[in-house]
Amino acid sequence: MLQLAEQYNMSASTIRRRLNTYRYEFCQNIENKRVIVLIDTTYWGRNFGVIVFKDSCSKKILWRKYIERKKTVANYLEGIKYLKDNGLIIEGIVCDGLYGLIKKLSQYSVQLCVFHQYKIAERYLTLRLAYRTRTTDWKGSLPT
Repeated sequence: MLQLAEQYNMSASTIRRRLNTYRYEFCQNIENKRVIVLIDTTYWGRNFGVIVFKDSCSKKILWRKYIERKKTVANYLEGIKYLKDNGLIIEGIVCDGLYGLIKKLSQYSVQLCVFHQYKIAERYLTLRLAYRTRTTDWKGSLPT
């Protein structure tokens, strides 16, 4: 944001406001099209990001929204509503597993993306063994 603000001699808040008012019709002539929607959010810094809905087959952007602060379930539901209102038939959704999102989207086939599955599992695993247990030695074999 700061780079754009400097480049165009505007404040960062003005850039954010103009991006939020920008409207682009992503869905054009796609009524009754069946899609699997890929949803992800990218942040630039802590307080600015974009949520993107993408068709898994055509790789086209179906919907996007610039957000400030944190993403919410309401942001995702707004995108789903937009797609339904424009005649898309949602076959499935691949998302990041935002708390409460999978429950809200229970009418669809929802899958957690592999990257986020890996990161969630990684939270519960240690990267190295910190101590020696009584039943095994360092090589993993039972003591004699």
